[in-house]
Amino acid sequence: MTKKNIKLLAIILVISFLLWLLKECIIGDPPPKPPVKTHQNQNITLFIDLSDHLDETISNGQGTANGKERWENFIVFTEIFGETYTEVLMDSRRKLSSYDEKIHISAHPTATFPLVDQYLIDLILDRNTLETDFNIIENQDVIKSKLVESITGIVEDSRNTFLGKDWPGCNLFDYFNKKTFYNPDDQNLLIIYTDGYPYHDDVKDKVGQWFLPCSPQWKKGLRNLDQNQIEEKFQEDSTLGMIPATADLEYLRVLVVGAKNQTKEKSRCENDYENELLEFIWSDWLQKMGVKPDNFKMIFMDADSRTVRTAYKWLISTPWEIE
Repeated sequence: MTKKNIKLLAIILVISFLLWLLKECIIGDPPPKPPVKTHQNQNITLFIDLSDHLDETISNGQGTANGKERWENFIVFTEIFGETYTEVLMDSRRKLSSYDEKIHISAHPTATFPLVDQYLIDLILDRNTLETDFNIIENQDVIKSKLVESITGIVEDSRNTFLGKDWPGCNLFDYFNKKTFYNPDDQNLLIIYTDGYPYHDDVKDKVGQWFLPCSPQWKKGLRNLDQNQIEEKFQEDSTLGMIPATADLEYLRVLVVGAKNQTKEKSRCENDYENELLEFIWSDWLQKMGVKPDNFKMIFMDADSRTVRTAYKWLISTPWEIE
């Protein structure tokens, strides 16, 4: 090897060493990638409002939809949910062995319902139970059947106890305050079966709990205002609407099911925009507690099965924006 080649080789080695030194000592190793937030498992709650709307029937001129009694529709809605959830699981690209999900059926009445507690359930859907108790590969009706059995027992026993009497009502505010339906590491899905506004006469007028100002007259000033006018009113007066029961519900999606379609009952309603007001009050309250605007929907009692199924698919299958 000539002196010229030796000199060239030495230069190459020196440059290589300097490049290695630059990488190791100056730049260093790249920072580790942050852990991925998956929130891939769902924590689902079906909440039933145990109040006098379950006493309304076709025979007394109220509560009819889809040719069924009002209370019967909630059983049908639960059946559709069970079918939809099972379809999503069957069509998912995820292996069933990777699931660790929960489905609850809950209630939070303001008084004791002696026989209801036995029907409140907490289904665990994981690698073990999806191969045993809830083997949807062998029986695609198994989850639906369990949910329908639960909701049927709750509604029928409640009606047997309070039919024709003064129902104690539902304390949804306290239910949200306790946050038992929420796990910040999951996708939290809350289905609320109710007839309208998120309060009951027994609890809505308690000072400092529901509304500011605390008066049942506050809503009258919002009658016959369209969506834009309602929003302007709320922007002008921060005391309108419901006060938040809790906070930090950013991983919650809510579907309210069963509200009366007041547009079709104008003879009994003094507000031409009652549906819009109803939906706005719910949305405003949920947003105050951290629910994102796109994570709330409402469907009315007269919705057909296709509309209900579409809403459930939105609830279960819409991708989450995890920050």
